[in-house]
Amino acid sequence: MSSEIFQEGLRLPPKKLFKRGEVNRDLLDVILANCRIPEQNWGDLQALVAGLTTGERRMHELIRRFGPDTVDKAMDDLIDYATRKVEALIRQMPAGRYEFSDYIEDDVVSKIPIRLKVALTIADGEIHLDFTGSDIQVSSALNVPTAGKVHPFMSVALVNYFATRDRTIPLNAGVLRRVRMTLPEGSVVNPKFPAACGVRYATVLRIYDAVLGALARAVPEDIPAASGGQGCMVALSLPDPEAGRRHVTVIEPMIGGGGGRPARDGVDGCDASLGFLKTTPAETLEAEVPIVVRRFHLIPDSGGPGRFRGGFGVRLDFQVFQPEGLVTARGMERLRFAPWGVAGGTAGATGSVTLNPDTAAEKPLPKIDVLALEPGDVLSVRTPGGGGHGDRFTRPPSHVLADVLSGLVSRERAREAYGVVLDGDRVDESATTSRRATQLEAAPPRAATGAVFDFGAARREYERRWPPALQDAFIALLMSLPAPYRAYVRRTLHGRVEALAAERPVTPDDLDRLLKDLRASVALK
Repeated sequence: MSSEIFQEGLRLPPKKLFKRGEVNRDLLDVILANCRIPEQNWGDLQALVAGLTTGERRMHELIRRFGPDTVDKAMDDLIDYATRKVEALIRQMPAGRYEFSDYIEDDVVSKIPIRLKVALTIADGEIHLDFTGSDIQVSSALNVPTAGKVHPFMSVALVNYFATRDRTIPLNAGVLRRVRMTLPEGSVVNPKFPAACGVRYATVLRIYDAVLGALARAVPEDIPAASGGQGCMVALSLPDPEAGRRHVTVIEPMIGGGGGRPARDGVDGCDASLGFLKTTPAETLEAEVPIVVRRFHLIPDSGGPGRFRGGFGVRLDFQVFQPEGLVTARGMERLRFAPWGVAGGTAGATGSVTLNPDTAAEKPLPKIDVLALEPGDVLSVRTPGGGGHGDRFTRPPSHVLADVLSGLVSRERAREAYGVVLDGDRVDESATTSRRATQLEAAPPRAATGAVFDFGAARREYERRWPPALQDAFIALLMSLPAPYRAYVRRTLHGRVEALAAERPVTPDDLDRLLKDLRASVALK
C-alpha cells in the first residue's frame, strides 16, 4: 500500500474535460493512458458528463420559467430551510458531551490499530464533533484529507440520523451548517501533505461507527448497533491472451450485515453506510470473467444476538482456472474487532478470508493486499455480521425458531445465545423459560456493570492493555513530537508498552519514562 500520495497514481490539477463543446483530447489521452481498462473508464466519464448535462438542462429550464433572481433566492431558501429543520432536531436532543472510540484494526505497515475518537457535544442548537485523541496520520493510504474543515465524510452518521428522524429535510449544504468540527492537524482525520489517502473510505466507515456510538450515548432510543463496517472491493486481474493484456474486474463489493435496530432486526448482507452498493449476479460474473462462483450466501450465526438481532454477513467463494490470477481487496476490515452490540445486544461475528476452504489445502489468510492465485484455487471471503440491539433473552422465541428453520441460526446458537430450547420444529416453552431464568441469573446485571456496548472479546482484551486514558496520553505524546518522528515513536513505543502490559498495567508515567529511554537510545530530539 502507498505511503505517500505520489505513489497513488497520476495527479492532475483541475482541467476542463471539454473546451467549446469538444473533448479536451490532451487531458483525456493522459487519463486513459494511465489505466488498465481505458474503455470502461471512458464509459464512466461519459456517464458523469451525461448526468451533469441533464442537470444543466433542467437548471436552464427553471431559469427560463421563473427567472434567475427567483431561482437564486429559491436555492438560498432551500438551504436555509434544511438548516432550520436540522437545528430543530438538534434542540430536541439532550445537551451534553458524549465520547466514543473505534478502531481500524491495523495501519497495514504494522499490526497497531488506528484509533478514531470523537466527542460529540450538543448545545444551543449546534453539534460539535471533536476528533482530538484520534491517531496520528499513518504511513499507508488510510488517511482522510479533510483540510481541517467541516467535511461530509466525518458526518455521514449525523446526516443519516437527521434524514431518518425527518424525511422532509432536503439534502444540501444546510444540513451541516449547525455542525462544527475539530480535526487536529497531523492526525489520521487531517493529515499533512503528502499523506497517502487512496483507501480513505475504509477509515470513513469506522468514523461512521464512532459517531454512531456517540449518538447511541446521546439518543439511545434511536440508534442501531454497529453494522459490518466494511466496503471491501474484491477485484480480480487475469491474463487476456486475445487482447494481449490483463482483464481487471471488480468481482463483488463485500458488505457485512446491518446492525440490529431499536425496533427491527438488522438487514442481512446490507450496511446502511453502504446501501448504494449492489450485488453482482453470479451469472453475470461468470459470463464476464472466466471464474466459477462456488458459494454466495448469508453466513449462519454471524448476526449479533439481541432483542433485535444483527444482520447476517455474506460468504462468497469463487474459483479461478487460469494462471497468474491476482486478487486485491481494499477496505477489508472487522476481521479482528467485531461490530459492537448495544443496549444488551452482543457483538456480531468478525469476517475472515480462506484459501481453498473445506479441503486438505485449506489456509486461513490475513487481510488481502495482493494475493496470487494458482489455477484451481478457491478464494472464500466472509464479511462480518451486524451487532445485536437489546436484551437477547427478550427476543421472542418464535423469531428465534424462524431463524433456525431458515438455516440462519443453529440450534446450539438458539440455546446458548437466546436461551431458546427447541423440540423438533417447535419451541419447548417450559424448558425455554427455565433456561432463560438460569442464564439471566448467571449474567451480571447491566446496571451494575455499566455496560451499554458489547465490543467483543478481542477489543476488550486490547483495551485491558490499552485503557482509554492510556491511549489519550499516548496520542497526546505523539502529537507533541515533531511530525517526522511520530510514526517511528508510535511503532517503537507501542511494542514496548505491549511488552510491559504483559507484566502489569501501564500508566502515563510509564509512557514518559519509555519515551525518555527511547530519546537517549536513538538521539531523538
